[in-house]
Amino acid sequence: MYMKTLFSQNQRDDMPSSMLPTQGEGPSAAQGNGSTSSGNGNMTMPENANMNSSGNGNSNSQGNMQNANEPMTNNNRENRPVTPLPNPGEGGAAFPGTMTPGITIPGITLPGQNNQNNQNNQSNRPVTPLPNPGEGGPAFPGPSTGTGTGTGGGGFNIPAIIGTIITSFPRPNAPCRFCANQNQTYGNVRFLNAASGYNPFRVYVNDQLFVSQLNFSELTSYEKVPSGYQIVTVMGDNQYIYIQKPIMMPKDGSITVAICNTENGIDLFAISDSSCAKSNYLSCLRVCNLSFNSGPLSVIVGNNDLRFMNVDYQEVTNFKVLSPANYIFYVMNGNRNIILSSSLDVKMDVSYTMYLFNWNISSPDAITVVIVEEH
Repeated sequence: MYMKTLFSQNQRDDMPSSMLPTQGEGPSAAQGNGSTSSGNGNMTMPENANMNSSGNGNSNSQGNMQNANEPMTNNNRENRPVTPLPNPGEGGAAFPGTMTPGITIPGITLPGQNNQNNQNNQSNRPVTPLPNPGEGGPAFPGPSTGTGTGTGGGGFNIPAIIGTIITSFPRPNAPCRFCANQNQTYGNVRFLNAASGYNPFRVYVNDQLFVSQLNFSELTSYEKVPSGYQIVTVMGDNQYIYIQKPIMMPKDGSITVAICNTENGIDLFAISDSSCAKSNYLSCLRVCNLSFNSGPLSVIVGNNDLRFMNVDYQEVTNFKVLSPANYIFYVMNGNRNIILSSSLDVKMDVSYTMYLFNWNISSPDAITVVIVEEH
C-alpha cells in the first residue's frame, strides 16, 4: 500500500507537559492514589485549530506504614508507594483479562440468536461505552508542508490543503486466517480510522486480533473473514472497550468498516465496496461523508466536471464516471463556502472513494479527506 500526504499552512503549538509532585511532598500512607494529566508534542496545524489532550487514571498500591509526623529519609523513601501513570491520553474502565491474540472477547447476542445464558446473567451483557474519560478533542492527522493559501473563483477563500491518497491493491490468494477452515464462505473487510481525538485503536474480529495499532486516518488492507454476522471490538491499548458491535460480512463481497465520531463517542459504519460499471479507459469517483457535526457537504471536481451535492453524514454516493486527468476538487459546507481544496490525479481504469471527516471535532469546518484508489 502506497500513501501520499499533502498538507500546508504551518503553525506550531507547543503543548505543556504535566509536572509530577516534588520528591518527598505529600503524606506517606499504606495506600496512595493519584491522578495525572499529560499531553505534549509539537503539532503542525491550521491557524484556528486548538489541540487538547488529557488523561486521568487512579491507582492504589499497598506499602509499609509510617507515622505521618516522622521525617522522610532516604531509607524509608524507597518504601514509599508509587502511583503509576496511565497510558497517555487514556484512562477509565479496563477490560478484565489478558490482552493477547486469541483472547475471549465478551460475547454479544447476534441478530436472530436466542442466548438464554445472557438473559439470565445480565453481568455478561456488554454495553457500548462512552469515550475514554479524559479523551476527546482534536487530533491533527500529521505534519504539514508548505504555507500557501489562495483565493478561488467567486471570491471564496481557499484554506490549507489537507489530504491523503491511499492506493489499494487486491490480495487474491491470501488465506482466510479468520476462518475455522478454508471451505467456509467469506468476504473481504478492512478498517478505516476516521475518529479524531483518540489514541490508536486495537481492532478484533470475534476474539482474533485484526490490527494492533490503527492510527487516525489510516486504512488497513483487506482480510478475508467468514460471511455472516461477526463481532467487531474496538479498544485502546489500556484494554478499554470503546464499542462492540455485530457487522454483517458479505459473501464474496467487500466492505470498509469506518470507525467514526458520533455525538456520544464512536460508531462502526459498514460501507459496501461495490465495483463501478465503466469502460476500461474511464474511471469512477464516489464520496462518503463521515463528519457527524459538519452538516451536508458538497464536492466539486474540476470545472464542474462532477458534482456531489449535499452529502449527509454516513451517506455514500453512487459512483460517477470521469475521464483520466489531473483535477482540482473543492469541498464546501452547507453555506457553500469552500473549506478544503486539493488535487486528484485520476488514472485510467481506477475507482476512487473520497472519505470526508473531521480532524478537529470541535470545528465543523476542520475537514480532512482520505482518497482511496482501487486497482
